[in-house]
Amino acid sequence: MDNTIKNIARCVPETTLGSALSMIKSSHEPVFVFNDNFNNDNNEFLGLVQPYYVLFKKRLPYTTKVKSVIITPPDISDSTPFYKIADFMVATRIYFLPILNDKNEIKEIISAKNMLKEILKKPDIFSQIAQKIKIQKAHTANINSTVKDVYKLLREKGTTRVVLVNDKNKLVGITVRKDIEDAFIKPTDKQRSSSRKGKPINYSFDQERATRFNVPISKFCTRNVLSNKKLLGIENSLKKMIDQEKNSIVLVDKNNFPCGIISIRTILKAMAKFRPKREISIIFKKPLKTTPDYEIEKIYNLIEKFGQKIDKRAPVKEIKINFKKSKNPAGNIILFNIMLLMELFSGKIFVAEVKERKLIIGLAEAVKRIEKQIRRS
Repeated sequence: MDNTIKNIARCVPETTLGSALSMIKSSHEPVFVFNDNFNNDNNEFLGLVQPYYVLFKKRLPYTTKVKSVIITPPDISDSTPFYKIADFMVATRIYFLPILNDKNEIKEIISAKNMLKEILKKPDIFSQIAQKIKIQKAHTANINSTVKDVYKLLREKGTTRVVLVNDKNKLVGITVRKDIEDAFIKPTDKQRSSSRKGKPINYSFDQERATRFNVPISKFCTRNVLSNKKLLGIENSLKKMIDQEKNSIVLVDKNNFPCGIISIRTILKAMAKFRPKREISIIFKKPLKTTPDYEIEKIYNLIEKFGQKIDKRAPVKEIKINFKKSKNPAGNIILFNIMLLMELFSGKIFVAEVKERKLIIGLAEAVKRIEKQIRRS
């Protein structure tokens, strides 16, 4: 746990994103929103501003008021298991989360780095987590690349950082989302005006786009990169990263070529895998008497994977599949009418119907439709 509540970034609902985000050092660090000035005894905690969402998902103008992007933090208590907290952090991309009391007041702050330090003190658990680590691919760019090149790579790969190499492909630096924000997203002192037609509006990207895109990334990167030889093993790299309180460590081969990366997110994902797997009731009848067993297994595996995914967000009570077949005059099956129903323990029910010739294709489409319904609910 981290008791340094007084050091968190704070703002009120009328604060602009430009002012709020200037208080933080990382895109994984939230801004805490309160209803009044900070010293008021009646000050009410309203929620968090998620930097990743506003900067890279929505790319909102810096003049946007914080009140329009507040999110409610996950419900965490002193008894919440570490794998669940890790799951929350991965899902929200926020590595500092509040623990609230029954009056919705912040009791403590828990951070990813402090969690890792505590786990390092437990060798058995630490070793098990190391075994579950999946090393990320090191997305690389030449040190002579522009901000535009790296920004595009960040968005295309959905990654947080890009490893920078020289002309010989050797490690020379690293850049993260926050560096790109400093290089490009933050507004300058001059008034912005849109280059688009119609009513003038202030945008976070417009007039200065071309000049900022062409700035060399070398001006906004870290040269002193924490790295480790891959052959030394994952546990060795994790300990080095945690001891030096870094957000990531680049794995290199004997020639100092980047061959992988481990980040806090990588470790959190491994920690989240300790969540006990709960069996979900999946009910369906064999579509046809002639349907082979391997296809039945495909159907079950697809739905089980889908159910486990949703169960992380909201407990799933039951999933039902109903197959109805349509035949032509000759008696040959031409279409399957697939109905997929998911019921949550909360009482919510989601239903999708799809007509398709092939069972797996139709079922996959039904899964997509229910996921879309759940996101909107």
